[in-house]
Amino acid sequence: MQKNEVILGLSSLLVCALFSSLLTLQAQSSRPEEAGADSLAIVVGSNPGLVRSFAAQELARYLERMTGQKIRAGATARHRIYIGMVPSEVGTQQAAKFRQDLAGLAADGFLIRKAGNDIVILGRCERGELYGCYALLERMGVRWFFPGPEHEVVPRRPLNWSKPLEVTESPAFPERILFYWPHSYTRFEDWIDFSAKVRLNRIAFHYTWPARDWYIN
Repeated sequence: MQKNEVILGLSSLLVCALFSSLLTLQAQSSRPEEAGADSLAIVVGSNPGLVRSFAAQELARYLERMTGQKIRAGATARHRIYIGMVPSEVGTQQAAKFRQDLAGLAADGFLIRKAGNDIVILGRCERGELYGCYALLERMGVRWFFPGPEHEVVPRRPLNWSKPLEVTESPAFPERILFYWPHSYTRFEDWIDFSAKVRLNRIAFHYTWPARDWYIN
């Protein structure tokens, strides 16, 4: 009788231990890889201009909305997105291939590449880097259907770092123009913002005299 009780007690302990292990494993598997304040950082090249700095801000803003996490700038993290630079961890041969691919693009062209656990965005100019940031967000599910924040879609989801990523865009036309002729000019800033998101580099306004100060300037 005592022997049976000991065996029963050991069996109960084993069942409890197994159940506890399964719960821990389930929690770990359901926990996104990106969880944690130091999971992602954005790193920009040295002496960034206004456009590159704005590109980093835009990328961080949308990624924070997607993941619900604070995106750090230039911090040590599990994953990093490099804008306008090739990280030193990238091998010489791979870095040379990045630069070779970039050199074959037209003005405003850009490329997005995986580099180990990180992502590299390079452009022929800083405006190309901005376009590359928007292109990366598009591949993560962000959409801009029309000017204005009410017409954009930002999904709430963790980032998938295991997916292959190789994007190259080179514009077919050097000037890509939006001709803006609305009934009201009260929201023209939204159109300027939207133009960058869809990779336009010119915007034309139709206006009749007397023009406002912002139009004259």
